[in-house]
Amino acid sequence: MNQELEQLSFRIYSLAYELLAQANTNLTFSEMGIISNKVGFLNGVMAGELFLKGFLAEFHPLIIFKQLPELNEMSADRDSVRDLLYRGQTYTLSSLPPLIYSVTGKTIPKLQTLRKAARNRNLMTHFLAPDDIDVIKLALTFLYECVEPLVGEKTQTKFVESIEMDDFSYLVGNLIRNEIEFSFPNKFDVTEIELKEELVAASENYQRYFITKLVNEKHFELITEHNLLGLVKEYKNLDKHGNKHP
Repeated sequence: MNQELEQLSFRIYSLAYELLAQANTNLTFSEMGIISNKVGFLNGVMAGELFLKGFLAEFHPLIIFKQLPELNEMSADRDSVRDLLYRGQTYTLSSLPPLIYSVTGKTIPKLQTLRKAARNRNLMTHFLAPDDIDVIKLALTFLYECVEPLVGEKTQTKFVESIEMDDFSYLVGNLIRNEIEFSFPNKFDVTEIELKEELVAASENYQRYFITKLVNEKHFELITEHNLLGLVKEYKNLDKHGNKHP
């Protein structure tokens, strides 16, 4: 295979990670009113779309193209392949779920969230107001509950670790306040927020999810540092799915 095509998934992922870092930063600090939440939303949806396309391109780089130049116009030389990438049209975000299923047999969780994200991204890019929704929560749900479960497993990455800062504590607080389920990093250090305060303010269902995940993944140091033993005892009879047993 041509080298340009072989490197396509890598290049897509590289850009996706840059946008993810911007989105995580934008979405966290736009919640604080420092920057526009629309910037974070647009970066987040674009990052998620690129992750899904990079995921598909790993199976074959041409899968993501819905329209290609005529084959008789193509040759194996580098300039022709670059022309293919320049002139070819890739699938839209809304078109990716059935394509991913047909290629991999995997489904995207919370498909309605993906569709809602695609719709509101289109509204914004055509200078229209988005639907009457929380665009920060929508972007985070799309990234962490639609895209990360599918892509993170294959790339062995944790989306929460991509941020334009030295510390992801404020991002973790943002995810908790919006009650977003996410993959915990192996080294789960939270130093800039009071984790217990954030969790106590969350719903009981989310507390159950978060504490169960902390225990199952053995983040005992974090539990001790943030005085979470009381919550752990409250949910001590939970199985790995958060179901309570006598």
